[in-house]
Amino acid sequence: MSGKTSHLSSLLLGALKGTTVGGFPQTWVTLFTTAPTSDDTGGINAGVEWSPDTARIRVKSSGSTLSDQPYWTDISSTSDGAETENVGAVMWSEITGLTEPATVVAVGVYSAETVGQLLYWQNLDAPKKVSNNATMLFMSGALKVLEK
Repeated sequence: MSGKTSHLSSLLLGALKGTTVGGFPQTWVTLFTTAPTSDDTGGINAGVEWSPDTARIRVKSSGSTLSDQPYWTDISSTSDGAETENVGAVMWSEITGLTEPATVVAVGVYSAETVGQLLYWQNLDAPKKVSNNATMLFMSGALKVLEK
């Protein structure tokens, strides 16, 4: 399951009405042990519990000249709508703070490093177990945001 948040829906509807909608120069990806709902409630943000300094990983909204800085591709058309995907690895390294292994079930995209608005979330095809000192990695193209 994936979902568009109420906040993002409002931005998209504002664009349809002709309201000026600013883009996000960068976004942050986070991990969830419980997926959120469209009003950004109910989700358990795994990174905050484990490694608060790296709870969200920055992903720029356009191409980066830094080889280690992931970014979103230009929007492309698909048979299902339009999409963007990550270029460059999105990685949480050396996860700490776990008292027992945990299961990541979803990822989310936020408008800010802390607080901010949840823009999009996606359940993983298969939950991933992690433990202390583990690395969570999404290779280029693994994170896709699809707008139908």
